[in-house]
Amino acid sequence: MVLGNGIAGQTCAEDLRKADPDASIVIIAAERHPLYNRVALPRYLRGQVRREKVFMRTVEDYAKHNIEIHFETWATDVDLHDKVVLTNRGQEFKYDAILIATGGRPKPPPWPGSGDVSSCLGFQTLDDTDAIIEKADSVERVLVMGGSFIGYELAEGVSFRQKAKVTWIMRGPWFLRYVLDEEGGKLCHQLGEAQGVEFITSDEVQKFSRNNGRHVAETVNGHKVEFDLLTYGVGLDYYTEPVRKEVELRAP
Repeated sequence: MVLGNGIAGQTCAEDLRKADPDASIVIIAAERHPLYNRVALPRYLRGQVRREKVFMRTVEDYAKHNIEIHFETWATDVDLHDKVVLTNRGQEFKYDAILIATGGRPKPPPWPGSGDVSSCLGFQTLDDTDAIIEKADSVERVLVMGGSFIGYELAEGVSFRQKAKVTWIMRGPWFLRYVLDEEGGKLCHQLGEAQGVEFITSDEVQKFSRNNGRHVAETVNGHKVEFDLLTYGVGLDYYTEPVRKEVELRAP
């Protein structure tokens, strides 16, 4: 039993099949797609890679390797004692061995009022990327928030498409402030501005509102930014809910 259809889960399943041609192998996949290359998503967002080139496996590949896969399915509970996995579809899978490779999901946006922003997208999956492309190509202004590498990929990707204007707000004085020195941060800033990105640094949104049908982000330092789509990168939460109860029970 493999929980998760990322590269770790896929590699495990295929290596198991090579080692044992007769073993029963089941993959539980939360997404609706066969394995794809997440590293290629920024290039797909920029329009430099066709969508079909992002995929690394087809549905037929699973059948060819006699691997049973359940798409749009996720574990709701894992009983490590009785070796049973329950899913959101009411299924019950017994197993002899299990790999939990569920990865993570974008942390929810932490800014007050962001839950009221109707168009708010993280950047983690192929479906996220499809949604960002569709929306960003049809609106005038996109707001990117978060000084992480994901924030960089979003600002670069959307601005590269040359459809919407991009404003990027971050708390630090430059992108990846804990990794890049000041010179490196300034260079990234200059490259972004040359591509049309507006930077608001050392600042943070404290309020969202509406004005004439558009969203408005108001910052601590008094900036007001109108936008149609909010994209963000503030890290990941590991998807551990299915085994959390078991871990808590076993904790000393």
